[in-house]
Amino acid sequence: MNGLGNKKATGPDGIPSELVKYGGKPMMSLMMHLMENILNTGRVPIEMKREYVVLIPKKKDSKQPQDMRPITLINSIYKLIDKLITEILKNDIETKKLMHEA
Repeated sequence: MNGLGNKKATGPDGIPSELVKYGGKPMMSLMMHLMENILNTGRVPIEMKREYVVLIPKKKDSKQPQDMRPITLINSIYKLIDKLITEILKNDIETKKLMHEA
């Protein structure tokens, strides 16, 4: 959970990363239940995958599209679950030696 930044914009669910990080036992219980469900079904709930794309000006007073950069606001719970699944897959690949070293 330390990979989630503080004071970041929320995704479509409106849940700040601080709530996920510091939500204590209730949040941990919810996350474990959600993770078990995802691993058992092989599916991530569609609502969790929603995201916002927002244009941020590169310079002050930018008005042209080429002067903007897009950022994607993702649900903080989805970010954490994505990191957990990535870590599980990475460990599984390394343990089972599924990839050859170059």
